[in-house]
Amino acid sequence: MTELIFIVLQFFIITILFLFPITPYVNDRYLGKYNFDIYNVFCINIIINLNFYLIISIFITEIKTLFLINLTIASVALLISIKKNLIILKSSNWKLLLLFFLINMAFFISLAENPKLNWDGLKVWLPKASTYYQGLGFTDVGTHAYPHLGGFLWGYFWKNSLIDKEYIGRFFYIFFYVISIFSLISFFKGNKKISLPIIIGFLIFILSLTYDSFLFGGYQDVLLFSILLIISKFLYLIIFERQKDFYVYSVYFLGSFICLWIKQEGIIYFSILTLTLIIFENDYKKKIFFTLFSLILISIYFLLKNYLIGAIQFDQEINLEKIKLLDLILFKNVLFAFLTNFLVAIIKYPIWLLIILFFLISIFSKKKNLNIRYIYLFFILNLLFIVCIIFYSCLNLGFDNCSLIMRVSMDRIMYQSSGFYLIWIIYIFNDLNFFSRNRFHLF
Repeated sequence: MTELIFIVLQFFIITILFLFPITPYVNDRYLGKYNFDIYNVFCINIIINLNFYLIISIFITEIKTLFLINLTIASVALLISIKKNLIILKSSNWKLLLLFFLINMAFFISLAENPKLNWDGLKVWLPKASTYYQGLGFTDVGTHAYPHLGGFLWGYFWKNSLIDKEYIGRFFYIFFYVISIFSLISFFKGNKKISLPIIIGFLIFILSLTYDSFLFGGYQDVLLFSILLIISKFLYLIIFERQKDFYVYSVYFLGSFICLWIKQEGIIYFSILTLTLIIFENDYKKKIFFTLFSLILISIYFLLKNYLIGAIQFDQEINLEKIKLLDLILFKNVLFAFLTNFLVAIIKYPIWLLIILFFLISIFSKKKNLNIRYIYLFFILNLLFIVCIIFYSCLNLGFDNCSLIMRVSMDRIMYQSSGFYLIWIIYIFNDLNFFSRNRFHLF
């Protein structure tokens, strides 16, 4: 019972931390035109805080003091306008807030009952978390050259847990995942014909298709899933709603930059996301600015990597001469292995069955919306990058080793990017008038 109480308290601590710096009152007072609900406010704050944590993780060792300062500032910010914050919170549907709490509790308790760490979590990411837990700060442990931010988050919440249990550090992963799914509720906002049971059913349906307890065994893929889901909503705002201002662009780039620091694949997502924005931006001056700004961000990433580990390294040595080793037999073997593991990943994560279904619906629909092309571009570029990396890996490591890598990682790579398509699926539902004859607004 005592442990359960501490788990509940840990939920509220995480909640307080990520109701800052954009408190409900600040959101209502200064960002009202975006009509962000409480769940989207959480998502924005998480993106902002992750960038702050990234900076801190490079230079600080004493995370206990940092946490106390972090929690104090967040609490004070909420207390300053406590009445207004509470009024705004009360305006949110209390049944959905209760559901959000209960789902988090269910996943928290499930992890507490079975805190098993799976292979990558134990061998790759736990060492990175442990260095922060032990007060050592950044240390290049685990798999060399892998990004460290996920490990910092794990160690940060582990060190500052009320019961000093390792699995508490992974509660943030669950919280972020659940809040990103709940941020989809805003799709229904403004349409009174949508009943609460439909909203709840939709949330449970998406959660059932995307929740995998295995991934909370120390893997970082769920963080990329949640970040890509949030970024996709801001890309929707930019392209569909024409919300092209500094605030929206800032969150978009901040989220894209964080991808670089979660997993090695983050550099692929960063490249695709920034390229997609540049291609679909109509303003020529903004195209130039975004191109330069993207180059600056990627340069900062490489400079920091070089500063932290003394080199710019990836999983494998880059040697384009190896491409000459590709022949027809190897091509066919790799392609067959890729397609096989691709299908297995789709079956394992059935959200992809829904994604493919809506791809087909949008392709053959009589109603063509040119704006939706950015989804196709993201999918094509993402698939192209994956295929190129797999073929190069097979040339560099040999087919047997590469085949093993595909078997153990293809499903997780597919899972990561699936978060990006959830907004698009909702758009198709809307376009087909699945829920109602009226049009909805996503935010």
